[in-house]
Amino acid sequence: DRHVLELLRGERLAPPPELPPAVFTAAEAELHQAGADAATPQAIASADRRWDRVAPGLRQSVLAIHQAMARQGYRMVLVEGYRSPERQAALARRGSGTTLAGAGRSCHQYGLAVDSALYRDGRLQWDMDDPWTRRGYLLYGRLAVDAGLEWGGNWRRLRDYVHVEMRDACRRARRAAGY
Repeated sequence: DRHVLELLRGERLAPPPELPPAVFTAAEAELHQAGADAATPQAIASADRRWDRVAPGLRQSVLAIHQAMARQGYRMVLVEGYRSPERQAALARRGSGTTLAGAGRSCHQYGLAVDSALYRDGRLQWDMDDPWTRRGYLLYGRLAVDAGLEWGGNWRRLRDYVHVEMRDACRRARRAAGY
């Protein structure tokens, strides 16, 4: 997408203001009631949404994607960036519907992955059966791939439509950490 590429070549984008914590608490409650699937992150109310914990290159790429999404009528919000080894281990214990990566193996732990969600009418949107939501996440994935990122929606074992990562940088970081 030329808009993403222009943004990546030029200006430094600043993160938007954070949403109120109640948005994430309500979204987590909805996910538990609905029996959330692999398309949605788990335990989002306690997730780290601090943009400064995301690697600068990834931060700029994702902010550019969020801006390009907004031009298409889709507002995106950061649901989770950095993830501690303890949090990753706890998510892994929940089973393969949540994550396939144990502690030390997730790109989130190196600031090289983020989960972003569509936001409409005061709520995070996850339902891939909803045509608007499906189109939005497919656009998000296409823009992420165009920006050189790995999109979790392309994975075969666990489709993670909200997830993008800097795959090669993450592999290097894991190797340096002994994983």
